[in-house]
Amino acid sequence: MITTTAPAAAAPTTTAPGSYRIPFVMITALFFLSGFTFAILDVLNRHFQVVLNISKAESGLIQSAVCSAYFLVAIPAGMFMRRYGYRRGVLAGLTIAAIGAALFLPAGTIIQSFWAFLLALFILACGLTFLEIAANPYITILGPPESGPFRLNLAQSFNGVGWILGPVVGGLAILGTVGAAGLTAVLGPFLVLGSVILIIGLIFLFRPLPENLEGEATVDAVADDHGSLWHRRHFVAGVLVQFLYCGAQQAVNAFALNFILENRWGSSADRSHDQAAAFWISVGLMCFAAGRFASTAIMRWVAP
Repeated sequence: MITTTAPAAAAPTTTAPGSYRIPFVMITALFFLSGFTFAILDVLNRHFQVVLNISKAESGLIQSAVCSAYFLVAIPAGMFMRRYGYRRGVLAGLTIAAIGAALFLPAGTIIQSFWAFLLALFILACGLTFLEIAANPYITILGPPESGPFRLNLAQSFNGVGWILGPVVGGLAILGTVGAAGLTAVLGPFLVLGSVILIIGLIFLFRPLPENLEGEATVDAVADDHGSLWHRRHFVAGVLVQFLYCGAQQAVNAFALNFILENRWGSSADRSHDQAAAFWISVGLMCFAAGRFASTAIMRWVAP
């Protein structure tokens, strides 16, 4: 039976709302990190097509590697957090993600293989899976239960900010290089990403998150009252909608750069055009982020 039971904890405690502020910012940073990572993948698709001479279909394995990590690791990550708590789940996710980012170094300098990059991306995504599994429910109970959906949407809006910056950074740092230099150009953004992950991990290590929150009792009670989630039609419909939405989003984003290039500059091999196309992807994702912030504001007056 699948339920939404939170990690085992002691009796709920009453925490002052002000004490939620810093944990909220810390968790929101994880959403930003995830959005940035996903957005830079769309740059990698085009980049690897050029420097490794692979087809569009083969470059799509980048998204497959990342999304398969979410599919395979999500349930084990949830089980881990149910037993050990959110804080250890976040630390585990940050550690795994940092290892994945570090693996870009041998992938780009020693092995120099597309499959080595896919493995590094898969491990990085395993860490991100842990982070999102922890961040989504944790942000909803980081304060009064009735405002949980608003907090979740607000935090996830910063995921959209990460999506904006990903193509910009990727276009400037990665696109424009070819050959062996093209492979090593990938290292910079991901090694910086790994360093940022380590810094965030140290912050989480030395500033523990509150584990026993008022909202956990509410989550447990809802699960006990309704039994299996698969008997709730809104949950089943929600899973289907998420499946279709995420599939459409990844499919469009993965080849948006190719689409812009082919419709604006034809088959031009000028790498400056790649950078320009990455910029326009970022402009489109600004609309995506604006929509997220706007829908969050609407939730002040419209029930989720």
